[in-house]
Amino acid sequence: MNGNLVRTFTQSERMIKRKSIWTAAVGISMALSGCSLGEPSWDTRLLAPLAKTRLSIRQLAPEDEIQADSSGLLHLVYRTDLYGLTIDSFFTFSDTTLKKAFRIDSLYLYNASASYPISLGFLARNAGTVGQLIILFNGSRQPIPAIANISGPPVEISADTIFQSMTLEQGILDLKLINGLPIDIENVEYLLKNSARGDIVASGVIPLVPAGGTVQATTDLAGKTVEGRLTAQLVKLSSPGSRGVAVEIDTSDQVIAEVRVYDLHPFTATAVWPAQNLINDKYYFMLEGLDVELKDVFIERGTARFRLSSTLQDSVRFTYQLLTAVKNGEAFGKSIILPPAPPGGVSQRNIEEPLNGYQFMLAGENGDTFNLQYNAVIASIDSTGVIKTLGKNDSMYVEVAFEKLQPNYVRGFLGNDVLGTGPSVQSLDIFQAVSAGNIDVKRASLFLEVENRVGVDLGLRIHRLEGIGTLSKSSIALESPLIQSEIAIPRAVDPGTGAGGVQPGTLKLELNEQNANIATFLSNMPGEIGYDVSLQVNPNGNISQWEDFAYEGDLLNMSLLLDLPMEVSLRGLTMADTSQMNVGGDRYESVSGAVLHAFFSNEFPFDTEVQLYLLSATGEVTDSLLPSAFTIKAAAIGNDGITTGAVESKVDITADRGRIDRIFTADRMILKATMNTQPAGEGVRIFDDYFLEMQLTADFVYTLGEK
Repeated sequence: MNGNLVRTFTQSERMIKRKSIWTAAVGISMALSGCSLGEPSWDTRLLAPLAKTRLSIRQLAPEDEIQADSSGLLHLVYRTDLYGLTIDSFFTFSDTTLKKAFRIDSLYLYNASASYPISLGFLARNAGTVGQLIILFNGSRQPIPAIANISGPPVEISADTIFQSMTLEQGILDLKLINGLPIDIENVEYLLKNSARGDIVASGVIPLVPAGGTVQATTDLAGKTVEGRLTAQLVKLSSPGSRGVAVEIDTSDQVIAEVRVYDLHPFTATAVWPAQNLINDKYYFMLEGLDVELKDVFIERGTARFRLSSTLQDSVRFTYQLLTAVKNGEAFGKSIILPPAPPGGVSQRNIEEPLNGYQFMLAGENGDTFNLQYNAVIASIDSTGVIKTLGKNDSMYVEVAFEKLQPNYVRGFLGNDVLGTGPSVQSLDIFQAVSAGNIDVKRASLFLEVENRVGVDLGLRIHRLEGIGTLSKSSIALESPLIQSEIAIPRAVDPGTGAGGVQPGTLKLELNEQNANIATFLSNMPGEIGYDVSLQVNPNGNISQWEDFAYEGDLLNMSLLLDLPMEVSLRGLTMADTSQMNVGGDRYESVSGAVLHAFFSNEFPFDTEVQLYLLSATGEVTDSLLPSAFTIKAAAIGNDGITTGAVESKVDITADRGRIDRIFTADRMILKATMNTQPAGEGVRIFDDYFLEMQLTADFVYTLGEK
């Protein structure tokens, strides 16, 4: 259209130039022929194109919404998305936090032992006259008489390089007497006590230790406090002697007392601690806030956050494993070292670790459960050779939080919730160019299309679908047996779990004049669609046996598709088109008169009432050019239902000085067309090559010079 305008206007300019040359030649000729120079003015006429425009049904809606079929019949085709599901439509992971205060499972200490000998000579020196005889006969064979109630001296046993003090939950003390004398010893009374506290750790009587024999007495130390420095004493013992039998007397022969403490598990101790696990706990926990039953989850992103505290006055190695979270064949794990706590204080650490790319296997050890994680918590200390005070009243607080988990794949039972949207309103722009009137639709199809990429069965129910008229603003509800009925949407199929390449389940529901009031619905020219739809997930329950699945992305798309063939009846349908005015120059004040010529070519099969409006640069209507209710006749329709050719019309418009001013100051022009099918109510078909064309020219009268 603009190209034609430019070409026409260029021809006009050439016409004006030729006319100016001709006018100059006439003037010269008149001067040479003796005409009076006192009359230099005259009138001249110029024909100028002002505007040109073409109106077609394609201007009824955006370009991509008007399509022609193979016959050239126009269709109004419109698609809009109504509803979409994402993976979090089915569920969301609540942040799961495990908070647990661990008491120390067990403590154990190094074993400790000590021994001290008591020689026959020592015993003899404490045995009075009998003892003197034994010393006298040293190195000979003689009978040894009976010895009564002698005692050994207190002996210090020191283990304070291993422990200073320990209060035992459990422990064993063995006293072993090895009799290296040639005579039996009897009624051996022993005593073991803490050197500083003075309280008895172990005591007892051993009735008999035969010559050359060994006897052991065991004491349970549970509940007792044992110091690193002990005092041991054989309080008294006796001997029947050799019972008249001559024996080899050697005063260097010994009774050896061995003290051994072992299997030491203290409540608390100040000691050198061997390397050991203080806590070793494995347990299941449920993911929080899930109302679906998941077997497998692939995590796209998420975070594990650890908050640890310890009252132990030793470095603690904390090791956490989420044994059911695997990436590249390895379970998720994190090792963190807490520094020693100050006396009476707490050592703390906070740390985060990404969970991106991990597979959560939530089916349990036997694969028969869901939403279940299995983890392990180990807290250990290393042997440093340094004395530390630890106790089972010490504790560790462990908080492990799984935060902002976003899956990209899930498998399990995705529940049977009712999802949906509405009431909602969706704007339409298919009748945006219509400013008045009605379209009576004869036939149309409205498709509800669903693509389900989720591995669940769905039950669709349309509760309401109504159109709000672009012009009328009234609502017309779509009526059909399909409204309020549950419609099955098949589940998607996954060729290989987790492998992608999903084959979607699809539904295409058609509403037309046979099963719905579609003509009435669309004749209201809806500018908005109000709708309320719901989706029942797994309406038949867990028929997949925990094989529902979903991938991240667009899981379900529901869209509305309109196909409206342009076989319609028009009643006062009004459309408009705006074109630029091609008026210019600085001599328009010399125009003394004008006649406008409006040429129309109508190939539409309906009468069209037209009007032309002048617009200022600010968009204000400054004039209407045509007589009121000027109507262009419809093109005739042949036997094939197609128009036989355009109907040509012309109207001349006289312009006075005021209108001339408005024309020369106009920026744009509006062609307003109001269309009516004749006879009224009868449908006609509109093809792609139908148009209404208008060209406006002006026959200007210029007065040049002075009269």
